[in-house]
Amino acid sequence: MRSLPRVDCRGLRRPGKGLKLSASGNGYLFFVAHKDRKKKIIYVHTLVALIHHGPRPEGYQINHKDGDKSNNHPENLEYVTPSENRLHSHRVLRQNLGDSHHNAKLTASKVRWIRKNIGVISQRVMAQELKVNPATVADVVARRTWKHLEEE
Repeated sequence: MRSLPRVDCRGLRRPGKGLKLSASGNGYLFFVAHKDRKKKIIYVHTLVALIHHGPRPEGYQINHKDGDKSNNHPENLEYVTPSENRLHSHRVLRQNLGDSHHNAKLTASKVRWIRKNIGVISQRVMAQELKVNPATVADVVARRTWKHLEEE
């Protein structure tokens, strides 16, 4: 990629400069554009999607179908809802779920125990027994967390 040609202060045409691509901390490629002495970070996947797929619908995100954030080919990009993007990351990319997740407070066997004892033991007592916050138990019961775990 190159910037646009310029006319310098003497009126001479100068060719555009090659844009330096960098990778963000989470793996997305970007470059820095300058206008009126202000810097703006432009993500490559955002620019490619805009050019090839049109404006992004309100509330949508850009998904890399193959999960490779550096693969910004138009056929690898699609607009999806945040929910679809999360499902893609879990189903296709196999991001850590359940007790393999770095923030997991429970194991699959403990979640099954909670679900088996709904209505038998209070959620507060279950939380004390498992040494977790009562909200953690409530989220399991309401299936806000551990949705992927099927009953035995």
